[in-house]
Amino acid sequence: MERVVIVEDSEADRLNLRVLLGRMPGVDLVGEARGLAEAREVLRRTGADVVFLDIELGPGQNGFDLLNEEWAGLRVVFTTVHRDYAVEAFRVGAADYLVKPVTEAELLRAMGRIRPRAHRIAPQVSVSRSGSAKRLIPLETIAAVLADGNNSRVLCGSMDYPDRRAFREWVELLEGLPFVELDRSTTLRMDQVVSWNSHGTGGLVTLRNAAKPIELGRTAYRRFREILEAAGTA
Repeated sequence: MERVVIVEDSEADRLNLRVLLGRMPGVDLVGEARGLAEAREVLRRTGADVVFLDIELGPGQNGFDLLNEEWAGLRVVFTTVHRDYAVEAFRVGAADYLVKPVTEAELLRAMGRIRPRAHRIAPQVSVSRSGSAKRLIPLETIAAVLADGNNSRVLCGSMDYPDRRAFREWVELLEGLPFVELDRSTTLRMDQVVSWNSHGTGGLVTLRNAAKPIELGRTAYRRFREILEAAGTA
């Protein structure tokens, strides 16, 4: 679990990062700060592993000043509206440099770079089953994976790819991406959900650009509803 702090004077940009990081498993947002003094206090108190650091933090405050101090093991991802500081950022050891507004795809790539190599996210994966053609798909485009006997189905927008992997293999492969395992046969990205309704003992969930909804059993749909209620969107 990566302990993350956001240092950002813009409320809108702070909210954007907070929402995006909140979707990612393996991330614990332990603090936020609007300026350097507050950032120092939060970093000392939390012992954070990663800081998302704006460069221009108001009059007389520059994010680079924070890096002139000793923060053992701290990895820094700069977030800024300016492109001019990139060379200096990498010169002082930044893990990444993101130009605002930060997108989910950019954040996923940044987290993939700063995590230990054993836990980094492979950008693409080949899917196939006996007798079917191989398809190379980016992990970030996957909306859901469903168990299909001893194999799996991989849903990407309107596409439904059969794959030889067992469902548990997919759960491990997708670690670090914002997936929620609903039961022993269903994992999906909640940010790809556009609608849902009860159906029989479970429910139907429609994913973005999907040709048809997926059917969830009782346990999966109950877990799905619990997540919605916790997020205040049920």
